[in-house]
Amino acid sequence: MYQSQEAQELRITLFQFSPKFGQVEANARRAKELCSTIEPGTIDLLCFPEMILSGYVFEDSNEISPFLELPQVGPTSQMCASLARGLGCYVLAGYPEQLSDREISSQSAENTGISDVTDAISTPGSSIVGANSAVLCGPNGYFIGNYRKTNLFATDRTWAKAGSGFASFVLPPPIGRLTLGICMDLNAQPPADWKTRGPPYEVAEYALEEDVDVVVMLNAWLDSGVKHYESKHSDDGEVMKEMKADWGREEEDENDFDDIFDWTTVEFWATRLKPLWVQGGASSLLQHDTTQVHLSGSDSSAKEQEESKDEEETQGEVCASDRRTIVVICNRTGEEKGQTFAGSSTIFNMCHSSGMPRIVGIMGRREEGVRSCGVPVTLTGYKTGPSSVISTKLSR
Repeated sequence: MYQSQEAQELRITLFQFSPKFGQVEANARRAKELCSTIEPGTIDLLCFPEMILSGYVFEDSNEISPFLELPQVGPTSQMCASLARGLGCYVLAGYPEQLSDREISSQSAENTGISDVTDAISTPGSSIVGANSAVLCGPNGYFIGNYRKTNLFATDRTWAKAGSGFASFVLPPPIGRLTLGICMDLNAQPPADWKTRGPPYEVAEYALEEDVDVVVMLNAWLDSGVKHYESKHSDDGEVMKEMKADWGREEEDENDFDDIFDWTTVEFWATRLKPLWVQGGASSLLQHDTTQVHLSGSDSSAKEQEESKDEEETQGEVCASDRRTIVVICNRTGEEKGQTFAGSSTIFNMCHSSGMPRIVGIMGRREEGVRSCGVPVTLTGYKTGPSSVISTKLSR
């Protein structure tokens, strides 16, 4: 059955840290230690990044094979179930899933539907043995569902089978309809240029089509290497003042401000989600595809600030249109085999057609720990009853 409109608060916790490569047990202990600061019953959703216990940069299938996990019974699933049970919330985490023997035997050496990130990787140790997956557990520790990354990055292509599309779940309020993706799924799918900020906007378009309340992306996104004050989309002076005020940062040397968060990466994420917030809605992108992203806290003219004042005020409450999508991007930090990750895990509140995405929670570029935020939500027509998968579809 469906219930009528009701305002509530969705309490989300981001988990961000730098796992030690291949040290699954140590990483699980550290994760539980960092989560021990969360009081049971105080959050609704806890998110861990992509492949958070194993590490991410595996050379090939031979190297990753010892760390592949069976769904529901592997260490990541067990950690999620334990935390969900103890905290009374839903928990999501990324892990390297082990394929069944039957699935391996039926999988051809060529992994179709992959992203053309670099030239095809072909090494003696490369074969399809697993999937870059995510597990969802509910309160009381029960298993709800599994998702496989669809748009594979170069590192995945040496061992992982691509998924078949985004997965959506119907969960009790205040979560509602939740769509799950992993890292590269936010990028444009082939044949489009995967680095584009423009269309196609597969995740955002899917969220609109499926009337999704919450989008969660579990990431191992690389650092942009760009300093905050070099960003072409933001003005460093005003943004630094706003960020320090918002997040209670101590005064720092301007040259070290890039350590707060990777603003260039956050801007890219917001731009890839443009249909969820662009003025006039997704259809307006046909005429205004060059619209430049303006994040809450970025510098703008007095006229622009006045025009958007009412919109900004509504974003902190329930959207005036009663239509919004909360986007959770949970990213890892640290370094691994010469690769540096961006951290900067972010929670966006995207009021449809508002003209601006709003950041309601963000973590530092090098920060490790948990960050909790409450977001007022209005769920219209959400389904009651047991948690369930409502759709799995590839949006192109």
